[in-house]
Amino acid sequence: MKRTIQAIITFVLIAGILILWIMGLNVSLDYCASKQIEISIGKHFEVRDIKEIVRQVIGTDEVIIQKVELYEDMVAITAKDLSQEQIEQINQKLNEKYGLENKVEDIIITENAKIRGRDLVKPYILPIGITMGITVVYALIRFRKNKKWKVFFKVVGYPILVEAVFLSLLGITRLPITRFVLPITMALFVVTIFLVFQRLENEKESKDSRERQKVRNK
Repeated sequence: MKRTIQAIITFVLIAGILILWIMGLNVSLDYCASKQIEISIGKHFEVRDIKEIVRQVIGTDEVIIQKVELYEDMVAITAKDLSQEQIEQINQKLNEKYGLENKVEDIIITENAKIRGRDLVKPYILPIGITMGITVVYALIRFRKNKKWKVFFKVVGYPILVEAVFLSLLGITRLPITRFVLPITMALFVVTIFLVFQRLENEKESKDSRERQKVRNK
């Protein structure tokens, strides 16, 4: 069973690394280069209605529709690309649906640059490094009776392995990288550290119990 799990993990890592090397991650609109337009509606509207209009114009559901402004009477539409003709069509359909007289010149157009992966993780490198350093030092002191290299490997190696498998699965399945991925990654890191410490505590308890038993037997 253990060898089967190791074989599966190895396969996932190799396949994931190859796919990520060739194709990269499948980033969502949150992080890829995109165009955003903001149009004033001036009244209550449903996001699903706006999304249907945009889908009819650009032919895809890969858009982000958001209510903006204090009274949520303005809509922000984000897509990978919006031509001038498509913007005009969207504006015309919104005018017809909501009885507006918006002109194309009134639309706020913003070009969103692609967010690089290193820029995304950069703010977390130092905190994670400090946390890992403190965690490793504590583990080496707490489990000083264990072999130091084993403790170090478990505390550092297991979280890295779990994160690598997670990224490989994202590459293989081509699931889009959204704003939820980073929190999930951090949660996996914390949970893995917790489980590693639980395992080390159990090993320590078992070892101490055997030593106490030996003393009683003498």
